[in-house]
Amino acid sequence: MHPTLNNFIPAAKLISQTFDCEVILHDFSTPQSSVVYIENNIVTNRAVGESFTEYFVKEVLLSRKFHDDCCANYIMEGKDEKKIKSSTSLIRDNNGKAI
Repeated sequence: MHPTLNNFIPAAKLISQTFDCEVILHDFSTPQSSVVYIENNIVTNRAVGESFTEYFVKEVLLSRKFHDDCCANYIMEGKDEKKIKSSTSLIRDNNGKAI
């Protein structure tokens, strides 16, 4: 895991506990196994070591709704076809590179 991402684990725990939701940290340097941390995986049942999805890239990161490094409150479909309200934010290193 990129060392900077360790700094976001307390925030992931806080968000998860406050909103009783799932929080996933991805590391873009390892796209085939980008999921490096999960808090409260009650929604998607994702696991550490899994990759981000094609949907995530096409419908979120490349979306016109994605600006200022985030996209909030979009609806996606889980593996069981259940609708999931989701939000995404990029984390950047000190050089401005998305990690």
